[in-house]
Amino acid sequence: MKYRYSGDLDLFYLTFPVFYLASYKLGTLFFGISAAYNSGGKPVDILKLGADLTIAAVTGGIIIGLCLAVTTYFITRKIYTKIRSHEKLNHNSAFKSRL
Repeated sequence: MKYRYSGDLDLFYLTFPVFYLASYKLGTLFFGISAAYNSGGKPVDILKLGADLTIAAVTGGIIIGLCLAVTTYFITRKIYTKIRSHEKLNHNSAFKSRL
């Protein structure tokens, strides 16, 4: 099976360290864990430090994910309502011009 190039992989390799480290930091802040982790290492090294830090990283990821989901919901809702109101306005004006 040949490898097919996908642009998604490029973006993943750029964002993975940023989001993984951010979720780790947020999780340790949330649980109040003081762990000595050198951010210059690989993100996978966090998993070797123990279950507590892994749970902190997962919890931080959930918190970041929920914040992004709620933000995306409200932005999308605002765009959708503007489009719908614009469509209604155009539909009503077209209907009135027929009368």
